[in-house]
Amino acid sequence: MIAKGHYGKALEVPYVFTDRVLGESKLNNKEILNYLKQLRKLYAGRIFSSS
Repeated sequence: MIAKGHYGKALEVPYVFTDRVLGESKLNNKEILNYLKQLRKLYAGRIFSSS
């Protein structure tokens, strides 16, 4: 959010991870690829946007 917004100041909000009780992790190759695609879009927006 900070990458696309024009904020003067950021606030860090801690996130607590808990142990998984049942099932498998949802982090797979598809999710990693989607994350990298989103990062590429954010960086492209910052590089090619008019200041």
